[in-house]
Amino acid sequence: MTPHYEKGTGFGISCKCRFYNSDVTRFLSSVGVPKGDKMLTPFSVPDWIKRDPRLSRAYLIVAFQCEGWIHKRRHFDSYAVAIHMNKSEQFLSNGISFAQELKSLLKTFGVTTTNLQIRPANLRKDGNKTKSITFAIRTNSLPAFYEKLGFGLCSAKSEKLARASAIGNKRILARQNSIQLFDNSISMDEIEQIKFPATGDGVLSKLFGYLVKYGGVSRDSRQFYITSSKEIIVDFARIIYEKFGLRIPYAKKESKMNYRCRGCCLAIGKWFKSQGLLSGKKRLLRSKIPDWIVSNPSNYDEFLKIVG
Repeated sequence: MTPHYEKGTGFGISCKCRFYNSDVTRFLSSVGVPKGDKMLTPFSVPDWIKRDPRLSRAYLIVAFQCEGWIHKRRHFDSYAVAIHMNKSEQFLSNGISFAQELKSLLKTFGVTTTNLQIRPANLRKDGNKTKSITFAIRTNSLPAFYEKLGFGLCSAKSEKLARASAIGNKRILARQNSIQLFDNSISMDEIEQIKFPATGDGVLSKLFGYLVKYGGVSRDSRQFYITSSKEIIVDFARIIYEKFGLRIPYAKKESKMNYRCRGCCLAIGKWFKSQGLLSGKKRLLRSKIPDWIVSNPSNYDEFLKIVG
């Protein structure tokens, strides 16, 4: 068979390789390859692939090589690894079923995933409205995805995945002897919805007291943390979620009595520093208390209850 190369479409530089052979086309169709536009055609993972782990692995690798993506999260020290597909509204249920099949296959390799995200996509030139179907690999499953599957021949994605896997391994180790603060099964939408509180209430004054007495902010602003008793750790995590919308999933055990609670979010770390919290314990203890705490007696009382 003679390949015919053409210029491809889509984002970036791509090529198209086309073959003309009706016998091969009929064979591919008979074993489950969809014909025509995949957005307008119902299809599923063939049973002969699902029954054989070796074939399932090859299928998943190519699926993520072509339709998967990975990027560094804007506010967090972590990566998002996900797969995305568009389907016309009339075949949306089929697209959801296909995505569920992929999720089930991933689970057989020890890779857990988030819930499906269904969003409006675009209006095609032929008048068909499409929906976007997306799901992500959970951070704790990135090492398993990296070791057993990955992005195949796409070296750029694979290099990023190696770094993502290392972060995932660190989190798995950190969860040993830890306390669970929040369920980590949150959507990709929620994890990016960081909010910034208006300064001026006693709860936020209490949070500043926790950071001054028990922790601080890292030099690069990517992390903020405290080390204290379980009761204080739980209260600290509650305030962070209440005021910023960030769920810190767990706190690592440091000693018989203390746990270390670490939040990883550059935007929040920068916000703390903008309010006068400096890096390093000595500098932090010498830093100026924010005016919105000092000028308000009730706020100042909440702050002093913590720092003494």
